[in-house]
Amino acid sequence: MTYPSFDTQGERWAAAQPTNTRYPEPPAEQTLEYPTQVYPSQGYQTQPYPTQQPYGAPQYPYAQVAPANPYLSPQDVLPEHPSSVTVLVLGVLGFFFWITAPIAWVMGSSARREMRSNPGRYRPSPMLTAGYMLGIVMTSLGLAFFLMILLFIVIAMVTFA
Repeated sequence: MTYPSFDTQGERWAAAQPTNTRYPEPPAEQTLEYPTQVYPSQGYQTQPYPTQQPYGAPQYPYAQVAPANPYLSPQDVLPEHPSSVTVLVLGVLGFFFWITAPIAWVMGSSARREMRSNPGRYRPSPMLTAGYMLGIVMTSLGLAFFLMILLFIVIAMVTFA
């Protein structure tokens, strides 16, 4: 086996290709045909084997279309609802600014209603569900906090009046 030599300028390898001297290349048009045989006990001729493609011939065309991915479900190609990210952001902002939590709840419920009325248009969105749930939880906590403050004010007014 010979190896390519390095070019004198140091830029690239010379164009010499390694040669394989151990195994000679078969002829390009070699086909394998087997003669028919007559077996005395059977009384009929066997069919010859089919001819094989020559060595190095492609087994499939080069312009072959890639097969569809069998592991993709319809939910992988459907888009999420357009307001999924908005609902999630408003739900997270509900931790800091209470007024955004009910907006996330209302927007999330309308988006979920739209997804139920048009099945197959949008895929199930974990972001939408998380923002919707954050909106519910933060609205409930905000209302509980507001009612506790109101109760303390009423108790303070009754006690000190």
